[in-house]
Amino acid sequence: MRRIAVWLLALALLFGIAARAAEDLDTGLIKDAKQALTLISYGEYKKALKKLDFSGEVSSKKLKSFAEENLSDAFLGEVQTDVAVAWKSGDSWIVAVPVEEPSYRGVQVFALRSKDGKQFDAYKAMTWGDVLAECGGSDSVIWKNAYEPEALTIVADE
Repeated sequence: MRRIAVWLLALALLFGIAARAAEDLDTGLIKDAKQALTLISYGEYKKALKKLDFSGEVSSKKLKSFAEENLSDAFLGEVQTDVAVAWKSGDSWIVAVPVEEPSYRGVQVFALRSKDGKQFDAYKAMTWGDVLAECGGSDSVIWKNAYEPEALTIVADE
């Protein structure tokens, strides 16, 4: 009987450690997502895919089509690479990088999913308003340079 209890305890600890490891996000994924968005804006889809290192098969042709349809603002000028946010959504992490300064809710966002927190496995387009709504409901949120609009500075007249 004791032997069974010891085995059950060992299994519980093993599964607990595995579950905790799956909860952690490799924050290097945020940097990779930012760099991939820049590469996409230059039309470098193969290099972007290499940077994203998807766990599944994704073609540069599909990524190009996706970007042209959903991230069209990325081709209008320089993309921003300061602001990004990652949050836990169910059993996955979502990493979101707005294409431009997220000064309004309709800004296009390149969002990537990672089920294990170590490697991306899917991508989608969102708006900044959707990002704020989703990450606001998460207990685990990681900001990389949270967006703060320029604050007004009051200067006294002399």
